[in-house]
Amino acid sequence: MLNDDLTLLREYSRNHSESAFASLVERHINLVHSVALRQVGDAHLAEEITQAVFIILARKADKLSHHTVLSGWLCRTARYVSLRAMRGEWRRQQREQEAHMQSILNEPESETWTHIAPLLDGALEQLGRKDHDALVLRFFENKNFAEVGAALGASEDAAKMRVSRALEKLRKFFTKRGVDSTTAIIAGAISANSVQAAPVGLAKAVTAIAMAKGVAASGSTLILVKGALKIMAWGKLKIICGFGVAVLLAGSVVGIYVTSAAQNATADDGERYQIDGEVLYHRPSVDYITSQSPSYDDVRHFTLTVNGSNWAIHLTDPQMHGIQYEEVVQLNGSVYRYDYYGKPSPGASINSGSAVIKYGDFPEEDGTLANFVGAGLASSAYFARATDGKVASLWSRPQDASTYKVKANWQLNSAPPHLPTSIDYFHGSEEQRPTPFDNGWKEAQLRVLAETNVGNMAFPLVFTCEQLWPKRNGAVTSNDVEQAAIFTINVHAIRLDSVPDVLPPKTEGTTAVGETRFPNNTADKQTVYFSTLDRLPEKLEEEAIKAYKQQAASHSTMASLRRIKSGRLSNHKWIWLSAILIISTIAVIVGLMKSNRRK
Repeated sequence: MLNDDLTLLREYSRNHSESAFASLVERHINLVHSVALRQVGDAHLAEEITQAVFIILARKADKLSHHTVLSGWLCRTARYVSLRAMRGEWRRQQREQEAHMQSILNEPESETWTHIAPLLDGALEQLGRKDHDALVLRFFENKNFAEVGAALGASEDAAKMRVSRALEKLRKFFTKRGVDSTTAIIAGAISANSVQAAPVGLAKAVTAIAMAKGVAASGSTLILVKGALKIMAWGKLKIICGFGVAVLLAGSVVGIYVTSAAQNATADDGERYQIDGEVLYHRPSVDYITSQSPSYDDVRHFTLTVNGSNWAIHLTDPQMHGIQYEEVVQLNGSVYRYDYYGKPSPGASINSGSAVIKYGDFPEEDGTLANFVGAGLASSAYFARATDGKVASLWSRPQDASTYKVKANWQLNSAPPHLPTSIDYFHGSEEQRPTPFDNGWKEAQLRVLAETNVGNMAFPLVFTCEQLWPKRNGAVTSNDVEQAAIFTINVHAIRLDSVPDVLPPKTEGTTAVGETRFPNNTADKQTVYFSTLDRLPEKLEEEAIKAYKQQAASHSTMASLRRIKSGRLSNHKWIWLSAILIISTIAVIVGLMKSNRRK
């Protein structure tokens, strides 16, 4: 952090100095407002975002490190708040942003600026932090190289080299998106156009409200503050903002990485692609089902592979303790779920993983969050087959989700792979509820907030899935619903070449498999067996059936696990797995007792 910024921030933090905070606002408001305005293309909304950013600064002033480059931090925070604000604003801003950008361009570099402006903030966000801050200091704040170096804790020569390399990364980023220019022209365009004067009087209003840490702010501004703070708390999030964004390339440049799929020989109908991204899960402090659960937040990272109507998703950072990763696969009419625990400890259960295999055309809501990713990024073939207007719910159900469907309305993108731009799911009247919900309600919705075009293909970059629940107080119509949970899916990478085939999950060690596809099994019952195959079976395996029959005939301990009703997977209530763990625990306790007796 520049010494003067640090001094002012510490003065405000320690003494609640209004003059110190006002100086910071006056110094940086043009920068923050310009970033916000580029993101949303709406002057009024940009002012509200600016207000929210400085409220956040006031709240976090005592937590910022002395190494923080405040201008860089403010730019990133402005993008976080803008992302939250873009919910519901995205399509309108697409129509208006080009006109807005054209209206402010009068400089000689305006032609280049017209092309790079919609890409700039997203590109900067994906740079390494020091590269990002170096460019902000040099071209947004017009600092000389000595000042840039001092802020970054480096020499003047090191600052020159970092800025030069960062500019080259931007040039490559823009070139991949059809903007061919030199680093000198890009530098001139950014320096001349990136920061515009904020409206007169905004700094005074911002200071007054931020000093009170948002107490006097409007409800909509406080929503922006809360949403942005949530994103910042997750830490791992790579925000995708602007028209062109996002994915890790070789080196440290990040952007949407796309390569040709022309060489792929597809054995199935439809497009082949692979996507990396993450799911952000937020549940409010009140659970609308139990009215007891506290608020909950989670982040899951995923890799999705799509071969036409078949797709597979690999998820890390699982919710359940003890699971290293999870895989969910939709393949030729079967749905697989595989959880890998790692090598079993001595004396523990023999299996290193567990799996459930069902007939079905779409994964149920099982706690992995795979169904939310699939609904937005792998569902084109599924919706093409849904001719009766009914689809799999985004809620978990006591009924078997492979057969349970809900009514839905959806809009698909006209460009391939024809993924949805919006979906509304409706709860039926089968569950008795008081008026006005006796005939059902809208139980969930999917909304695409940002998208990108790759050749003739269109993919979502950011979309949300919201689970909704009837409003408990004051409901007048069936449209009076409240948010029970929200899932925000961000795309980091799109690959169109060398896309692998979708196969059943690859397994490690011994896997406890729960099969519903055995003859005479009903959809909600499983036959349990242990498998040492390196993949789960695409079709029923004769050897697995043979082993199962031998196991049943021997009346072994496992015979009691032959046919058991599975619990709701979203709560991980796998009865057969619990039985295995209980037996293993008893064995460990007996071993410890024997050991103590010997002593």
